[in-house]
Amino acid sequence: MRTLVHPDTTDSCSRARILVILGALAVVGCGDDDGDTPVDMAIPRDAVTVVDAPMADADFAIDQGVAMDMSAPLCPGSCRPDQALGCSGEATCVLEDARPRCAATVGDGELGSACEATDQCAPGFACFQRRTGGVCGRICCRDDATTCEGDEVCRGTGILVDGTATGYGECQQPRTCDVLASPADACELAEACYILSDGETACLAAGDRAAGEACVAANDCAAGYACVGAFEGTCARICRLGRSDCEAVGGTCMAYATSPEGTGLCTPDASAGS
Repeated sequence: MRTLVHPDTTDSCSRARILVILGALAVVGCGDDDGDTPVDMAIPRDAVTVVDAPMADADFAIDQGVAMDMSAPLCPGSCRPDQALGCSGEATCVLEDARPRCAATVGDGELGSACEATDQCAPGFACFQRRTGGVCGRICCRDDATTCEGDEVCRGTGILVDGTATGYGECQQPRTCDVLASPADACELAEACYILSDGETACLAAGDRAAGEACVAANDCAAGYACVGAFEGTCARICRLGRSDCEAVGGTCMAYATSPEGTGLCTPDASAGS
C-alpha cells in the first residue's frame, strides 16, 4: 500500500528545506566577514584614526544570550556564603578557603573591618586581600546578579587575605581607573584597569594573555591590554596617542570608538602582512 502525500504539503516541505539551506549559507557568509580585521589597513602610519570595533566586557559570555537557568546560579560549593545558606543546625556557610564550607563558629568583622585571618569576618563577609592587608568585604556569587545591593557590582579578585583564590567575588561600588597607569597605581592587588564595551574603565581581576592571543572577556588579557573584536576577540596593547608605545609589539597607535580620551590600541600596519 502506498502512502499518498498532498502536493501542497510536499511543496511546502521543499520550500522550507530551500529556505533552511539558504539561511545556513547566509550565516556562513556573515561569519567569514566578521572574522576580518575591523581596521582600514590602508591608513598611513602615525595617523590618528577612530576604528569602530567593539570591546569585550567582563560579562561578555552572559551578555550574548547564552541559554542558562538563572534561577539556579552556578555558585561554587555546596552552600552559599554570600547568603549564609545551605548548612544544617547551628552551622553557617563561610568562605574561609578555596570553597565555602559549613562552620560551627564565625567571626564578627563587618563590612570594611580590618582582618588578618580568613575566619575573622561575620556571616556573609570574607577577609579579602588588599594592598594594605585584609578587609572584610561582602561576598557575592558572580553568576547571581541579585547578590549585591544598590548600584554595587560583583567584582574583585576573590582572593582571601592568605592568598587563597576563590570562585566568589566581592560587592563593590563601580570604580573607574586610568588604563595608562601602572596596575599598582590604578587598582588593587591582583587587579588591572580594563576598557569595557561601553568605553568605561574598571578594575578587574587581571588576566595573563598578551598581544594577538584570543580573548572573550575584557580581563582575559594582561594588564595594559584590551580585548577587541565581536566574535573572535584578540588582545591588543593599549597605547597613548602620538607616542611610540607600540614599538615592542609592532603596529601603530590608533584610537577606537571606545578608547578613553588620549588612548588607542596598537594596530598592525598595512605593510605588516606584505
